[in-house]
Amino acid sequence: MPSCGSVTPLFAAIPALFWNTMGGAAFDTRSFRCALPPARLGTRHKTRQEYYDAVYPCTGGKPPFRCKRKEYSLVVVTESERQRILLGLKHRGFGAGFFNSFGGKLDEDESPVTGDVRELEEETNIKVPRSVMEQCEIGTLNFTFEDDDDFEMAVHLFRLDIACRTDDSDVGRKQMCPSSLGPFPIDPQVIRGCDEITPQWFDDWTAIPLDNMFADDSIWLTRLLAADFRVCFDGWFHFQPGGQDVNSVKHYCLEMTL
Repeated sequence: MPSCGSVTPLFAAIPALFWNTMGGAAFDTRSFRCALPPARLGTRHKTRQEYYDAVYPCTGGKPPFRCKRKEYSLVVVTESERQRILLGLKHRGFGAGFFNSFGGKLDEDESPVTGDVRELEEETNIKVPRSVMEQCEIGTLNFTFEDDDDFEMAVHLFRLDIACRTDDSDVGRKQMCPSSLGPFPIDPQVIRGCDEITPQWFDDWTAIPLDNMFADDSIWLTRLLAADFRVCFDGWFHFQPGGQDVNSVKHYCLEMTL
């Protein structure tokens, strides 16, 4: 689990001025102009049990065993000092045609950290030491689907904040001791995609194409980017039937801690 320090609920720590009633969290996400409308984002539940009761009414709010439960990793790559984000346009497989962050299914016996390091290098050519990625874990997102009772995705979520530098000596020096120097420095010229995904910078992260991303991104990713402090997630999302063509959440519960 990620080390997030205090587990004080965010709404107890942030001024009411920034309260967002749609998500129950202390962020102003109204600037994300491409966010999906509330009708596509489903019903928000304040507690996990309320969420379970809504998703599993036939079992008294008890989640069933899912024989196709798979674990994934996902890393959000940002350059916060410029308020921009690196996303990838998927060309094939799950989410083809959508923009997404970088990651994929974990190999057998592979840890989330190791999987994220591997996926990030495969999809962007960004090489990050395992010791750095260990500090980037910010929670878990869980996904189930109305039209597939057996399938569940458990996604280990990371956020890597980088600083684009072209001075080779500066990049090399900082990568030797990254834990105390904030954003991880990289040479932006090394970034390149693969046959599965093409990385693309969005220089204004409030303008990301949320209308061409999975619906849950309009819920948790906007809160992640709107926060000017570290936030961790325990998210649960149940999607409407119809898959990517419908791309709508039916129920969700998003717990957030500092």
